Amino acid sequence: MIFMRIFHFSDVHGEIDWLNMADLSNVDLIVSTGDFFPNCSRGNVGKEIGFQTSWWNKNKDFVAGAFGSIPILIVNGNHDYICLAESLANVGCSATLVTPSGVNVGGIRFAGFREIPYIAGEWNGEKIEEELSRIVAETFGSDPEILVTHCPPAGILDQCGGGYGGRGISVGSRSLLDALSYRNHRIRAHLFGHNHNQSGRIEHMGIMFYNNACGWDIVEI
Repeated sequence: MIFMRIFHFSDVHGEIDWLNMADLSNVDLIVSTGDFFPNCSRGNVGKEIGFQTSWWNKNKDFVAGAFGSIPILIVNGNHDYICLAESLANVGCSATLVTPSGVNVGGIRFAGFREIPYIAGEWNGEKIEEELSRIVAETFGSDPEILVTHCPPAGILDQCGGGYGGRGISVGSRSLLDALSYRNHRIRAHLFGHNHNQSGRIEHMGIMFYNNACGWDIVEI
C-alpha cells in the first residue's frame, strides 16, 4: 500500500490566518474539501462572484506563498462561487480540481464532487438525492481509493445540531452512504467537510472518515 501524508482542510470561509501556523513540512499533498472563500450574501451569484474575486486578488499572494509547490487537490463547496483550483493554478500553484472522473496523484486514485443534499436552494451545488445518486455512481465508476467530497455520507460525522433553522439534522448524503455500504469499491479513506458541528475522524466499514470542517489535520494513508 502506498503511504502518503495529506494536509486536509475544509470550510475556512475566508479565515486564512491559520496558514501562518500550519506546518506543511513533510507533506506530500494538500486537499481542500470546499467552502474556502468568504461570502457577502446568501447565495446571490451576482454579488458573490465579484466579492470572492476581489477577496482573492487581495489574498492570492499570501495563499500561494503558503502552499508553495506542494500538489493540491480541491473540491469546491456550496459557498464557493469562484473555483479555488483554477484560482491557484493561475498564480502558479500545482492545483487540480477533483471531479467524478478522478485523478491519480502519487500512484493513488482520487475522485469526488462538490454537490451537497438540497437545503433551501440558496447555495451552489444543492441537489436532490436522485441527482446526487447519479453523481455518486459516476464517481464510484472511476474506481477511487480516496473519496474527496464537500458533504459527508449520511450518518457519519454529519449531525448538525442547532444549525439549518435550529434543527438537529443529518446533512449528509444518503446516496453516498448507500454506495459506500453496498457497492463493490476499494475506497479506504473519505475526506470531507460541510458540517461544522461534528468534525473529527472515525473508522467505519473498514474506511477512515475525516471531517476537517473549520480546521485542518494531517491524514496518513
